[in-house]
Amino acid sequence: MPVYGITPNLPLTMNPTDGQYMMLKTFKEAIKQNFKNLLLTSPGERMMDINFGVGIYRFLFEQREEGKSALRAKIQKQANIYMPYIKLIDVKYPPDIEELYPEEVLQVRIIYEITPLGTSDLIDLNIAQ
Repeated sequence: MPVYGITPNLPLTMNPTDGQYMMLKTFKEAIKQNFKNLLLTSPGERMMDINFGVGIYRFLFEQREEGKSALRAKIQKQANIYMPYIKLIDVKYPPDIEELYPEEVLQVRIIYEITPLGTSDLIDLNIAQ
C-alpha cells in the first residue's frame, strides 16, 4: 500500500514504497523545496506569472558586497509575496570563498525561519556558470 505524502520530491524519482514517485512527507521538507524553487527560478521563466522568482543566477558575477545586499533584498521581496510564512534571517557568503572557489562560483547560505512551524532551516547553494 502506498504511503502518502504532501508533494512529490523534485526531481521526480521512482519509488515503489511511496507509490510511483518519492514523496515529501513533512511540511518543512515541502517548504524547503518550494523556497529553493523560488530562489532558482528566474523572473519571466514561469508561465502565467512572470514576476515569480529570485533568479539567483543573475547574481553570479555581481561584486560580493553589492550583490549580497541586492540578493537579500530580492529574496525578501519574493518571499513576502509568494511565501509570506517564511522569515528571512540571513544571507551569508562563506568568509574564505576566494580561497576555495574562483570568481565564477557563487556559494551562498540562506537561513530562514518557517514561522507557523516555529522552526528554522537553511539552504546552501553553489551556483556555477
